[in-house]
Amino acid sequence: MVWIVVFVELWICHYTIVARKLTRARYQPDVVNFPLDPKLKQKISETQNANVVIFSSYTPFVGSGHKLKGWHLTLNITKGKQELEKPALPPLPFKLLEIYEYLTEAIKDLNIDGLSIKDKLYVHGEEIRDDQRFLDDPFARPHVQVEPSLVRTFLEKPTQSIRYYKCLQVMPRKGELVLSIFLTFFKSGPFLHIRTEYFLLPPLQEIYYEVNAIHPNLETGMIWQLLKTSIATAPRQWILSPVELFKSLLLPLQHQIELVSIRKQIRKNRSFDYGAKNSFRQDASASLQRRYFDSLDADMHATIIERQILESMVEFLDKKNIDLIELKKQQTTILNNGVFMTGGTLNAENVAVGDNAKAETTMGGT
Repeated sequence: MVWIVVFVELWICHYTIVARKLTRARYQPDVVNFPLDPKLKQKISETQNANVVIFSSYTPFVGSGHKLKGWHLTLNITKGKQELEKPALPPLPFKLLEIYEYLTEAIKDLNIDGLSIKDKLYVHGEEIRDDQRFLDDPFARPHVQVEPSLVRTFLEKPTQSIRYYKCLQVMPRKGELVLSIFLTFFKSGPFLHIRTEYFLLPPLQEIYYEVNAIHPNLETGMIWQLLKTSIATAPRQWILSPVELFKSLLLPLQHQIELVSIRKQIRKNRSFDYGAKNSFRQDASASLQRRYFDSLDADMHATIIERQILESMVEFLDKKNIDLIELKKQQTTILNNGVFMTGGTLNAENVAVGDNAKAETTMGGT
């Protein structure tokens, strides 16, 4: 009887539900449909449209994957441009919102498939306990959605623990590889600082793609495979079924114990960290790319957007009569470097740095 139950369950799971309704060729998004609690639906909706990220780690870009590169430019915006032998023109004042809007329109003009542009605040989880803009109550969930006016406040005046970023994300239709570019500007005295960070979120692990290998039509060999699987797993499931049932019954109690423990930590620790350390999507990611061309496309999109950012900055600041000699030099450096690292370790077989540099491989240890 146990073997029959296991066999029938495998049959229904693999060939009635998965093979006919959940594979890539026959995917039906509504096949697994059950009513959600209204509060849970609201939380999911807020998360999907979040404009605040409460983070709990060194990097604020939680769930964005692996860092590819980043660059930082500094420009004196009080120095006016000079044309021929004429006196230098006085620089025109501008707000950071103006340059963000100018860049946003320029990047939209690229018409990159799967491109999204969002305004987000990044807030450290240890800094919000008494800040009701992000947390109503010490025992409540932090807000992931705030008024756009609050976002614009930190756009012009970032603080030590709250920063504004323009988030550019390229996610192809398959959604396997996600490129994220984070861009921010801030003023410090006479200087304008421009900083970008590039992240790549790899595809899911191979185990999540095994469903696509299931043949939609049941054949004799597949029936035999199900028989062998059910014979092998039935004894173990029979023995462990009381334990699994007992664990399921205790799950609500376990959740309650965890909740009590967290509330106790919040009471004792005034610097309790409310931030997220990672995301489910990143936890399920593979360490390597699945397809070579996907990686090439991500690199191409990063290069195109990077060039558009730099060229648009030059256009905007030129209209404000700001001297761009130094900016154009740094622009050339960034665009001509295939690898630009701001930290960490670079591993490569041959690396050459500098004008007319040449990398060679020789026999031996040096």
